[in-house]
This record gives sequence, structure tokens and C-alpha cells, in this order.
Amino acid sequence: SARVASGVAKSLRVLADKAEMHAASGEEQAKVGGLCSAAQQRSAVLFTHLQAAHLAAVSSSGGLSEAARAAVQPGMDRMREVALELVLPWFTGLVAEAEKRIVKVHGD
Repeated sequence: SARVASGVAKSLRVLADKAEMHAASGEEQAKVGGLCSAAQQRSAVLFTHLQAAHLAAVSSSGGLSEAARAAVQPGMDRMREVALELVLPWFTGLVAEAEKRIVKVHGD
């Protein structure tokens, strides 16, 4: 039912919000090179769990009615949003570091 789906969506949003609160933040989140900090490792694990939960939710949503799927969708969207927020700074940092190295190589 749509009521159950709404409860599931709320649970998915709470899971995403909790993951976001425990993730690395600020400069530490985007640090590239050297060993990962405990917060960065935690972010990587949270990303993995959010991705697995999102995949499970998407896979299970096929049997739901349109109304139930629509009710669950915001929770799934929030999980995907937070998962991307957890890893996007790393990729941005990697690109920035690669650009610096390319400029250095071509400048030498």
C-alpha cells in the first residue's frame, strides 16, 4: 500500500541522513594522496552500503503499484544523492590533482 511505501521512503531518507552525518566533511572529504583518514574510510563504507540499499530498493520496487513506487521514490532519490555526495569530492580532488600534474609535466 502507499502508506507502507511512505514508511519505507521515510526509512530510506533517515538512513541517507544518518550516513551523511557520519561522513568525512570539508577539506578532509576531498583529500587525495596518502593514506585515507578514518572519516574517509567511513565515507567509503557508507557509500557502499547506500549503493547496496539503493540497488535493493530499486530491484524491489518493480512489483509495487504506481502509487507505492511514487511514494518510495523520494527515499531512493535521497539515498542516491547522499551516496554521490560521499564520493564526488574525491573524484573532484583526483581531477584537480591530475590537472596539476599535467600542467607540471607540460611546464617542465
